[in-house]
Amino acid sequence: MEKYSIEKEDNLFRITALKDFSDVKKGDKGGLVEREDNLSHKGYCWVYDDARVLDDAKILEGAKILGSAAIYGSAKMYGIAKIYGNAKIYGSAEISGDAKISGNAQIYGFANIYDSAKIYDNAEISNSAEIYGNARISGNTQIFGNAKISGDAKISGNADIYGWSKVSGRAKIYDYAKIYGNSKISGWSKIFGCAKISGYAKIYGFAKISDGLVCD
Repeated sequence: MEKYSIEKEDNLFRITALKDFSDVKKGDKGGLVEREDNLSHKGYCWVYDDARVLDDAKILEGAKILGSAAIYGSAKMYGIAKIYGNAKIYGSAEISGDAKISGNAQIYGFANIYDSAKIYDNAEISNSAEIYGNARISGNTQIFGNAKISGDAKISGNADIYGWSKVSGRAKIYDYAKIYGNSKISGWSKIFGCAKISGYAKIYGFAKISDGLVCD
């Protein structure tokens, strides 16, 4: 049995539940889709509020999109992932597992966010970057290239992580720090201020690296 119907609203379609499932009740109005195959009839996935699913984007399994969030392009959501606030997911990005994307975050390109990772505030994740584990990305952070952030790592402030860099463990990168090249940051390391880590650098243990707070 199909779990929702669609009704034309401006240039999109508003969904209406045809049965009870998860926290959705029969008759509940949902968000907006461009066409019916944007939202699977299988599983517990749903579009809430005025959230939008456009183009070839897919919401599958138990994924949920809420608030004013939008997913478009060829992006996909599955698992029990949630997108809310004003977050935007587009390009060929994939959000899965128990990942949560909120605030004004933007995920695009071929970025892959999964496990219990959380992306919020004004963070941008793009290219082929991967964020997973229990990683937390916030502030005005930009993560791109082939960078990988995992474990319990926290990236915040105006930090940039790119290239083939890897940040893991309980590492914290914040302020205006930049990590690029093939750098590996792990353990309980803290990189902050205007520090720049590049090349094949390896920072681990309880290392603390800073270069002041007045940046070029």
